[in-house]
Amino acid sequence: MAADSLPLWSRDRNRKEHRGWRLPSRAGSELSLRILPMRLEADAAWRRTALDLGAILRLIERYGALGAKSSTGQGVIRLVQGVDPQVPEQSKVWLEELRTRPAKVASNPVGAPSLDAFLGATVELAAGATAAPNWWRAIPLDGIAEFISVQHGAPTWIPAAPAVRAELRSWLRTPSNFPRLRANLTQERHRLMGVVLQPDGPKGSDVFVTHMYQHDGQWRMRLFGFVPNGGNEVAQGLRNLLRDRDQLLVRVQAALGLEVADVTPYPETAPELLGVPKEAAHA
Repeated sequence: MAADSLPLWSRDRNRKEHRGWRLPSRAGSELSLRILPMRLEADAAWRRTALDLGAILRLIERYGALGAKSSTGQGVIRLVQGVDPQVPEQSKVWLEELRTRPAKVASNPVGAPSLDAFLGATVELAAGATAAPNWWRAIPLDGIAEFISVQHGAPTWIPAAPAVRAELRSWLRTPSNFPRLRANLTQERHRLMGVVLQPDGPKGSDVFVTHMYQHDGQWRMRLFGFVPNGGNEVAQGLRNLLRDRDQLLVRVQAALGLEVADVTPYPETAPELLGVPKEAAHA
């Protein structure tokens, strides 16, 4: 572990090697990303690729996260220059190419995550919840105060994702939420939320929760994931939870110990996520 990392929220405070809940102290730094063509002269294919990448980056900026450990909080980005925000027409072309692309070979039946299975919501804290000094101390996580104390000036983000992930795991542990389930609830929880120790090796999370970040003066966080429709009762229940504004508001508020002003579910279709108007998507 790098020397500039901080030990946060270990379940056992003597286990200082617990890497899953550690954060680099410079995680909020700016970075520049330059994408270069492989040929000296940029051709039409390269320009089209650049537009595709612009659509992807805008999608990540609005609804997702980028980089390592994005399922456990990190990775919210804000694009400040270099990407054209007006990409709906290119997004429409990109979606059509995805639909016509050949399916994966039989040796890899799982396939890549699909935007058709992508869903989530943006959470916005109430202004009063962040008005008091040291308001983040209400979040029930060890290490919050220590983390904030080493930042310079007022914090621009709060590492709150573990509290909400713990609430989601608790919801997935409750059999009464899935009265008709015939599968193993523990295995289903690990399949959706990820697990480190299992016979076949670790399993990454299908559900992502970001840390709190500021957007136009408001404190927000995101919950999102790739949960295909038509799965078993646990998967369908999680889909319903991530689309249910009222229920999700109650869960997040309980997890954070802070008042939540609003929860805004994501658009339900891939074209809408990418900013393609409904009439254009079917043209």
